[in-house]
Amino acid sequence: MNIEIYENFVNITREEGDKPIKNESQLLYHIKKYMNENGYKMVKKLMYKDKHMVPFTQHYLKGIVSSTTKMRPCWQKICVYDNNYVIRNSAKDYNTYQTVTFILKGLQ
Repeated sequence: MNIEIYENFVNITREEGDKPIKNESQLLYHIKKYMNENGYKMVKKLMYKDKHMVPFTQHYLKGIVSSTTKMRPCWQKICVYDNNYVIRNSAKDYNTYQTVTFILKGLQ
């Protein structure tokens, strides 16, 4: 599994020998695990529980990342989600070796 984190998005690609994924929740679990190993503090949640108007089954990651402003460390809130959740099956795309893109967004 190849996970790449960019400024505004996260790409995940299946590599030869990786097990198939059953659903988007598993993809987000692997992204969360990778991000937590690399200095982020992420948790996976159902979006509707945070009062977002989305389907009851849509998960997302939210958390914080350390950043430096004016030579002072601070924590920035971020979230990772699938903006095409309703119109595509990201697990199916992943299982057919396509690159799946999730949005990485900073929160106020």
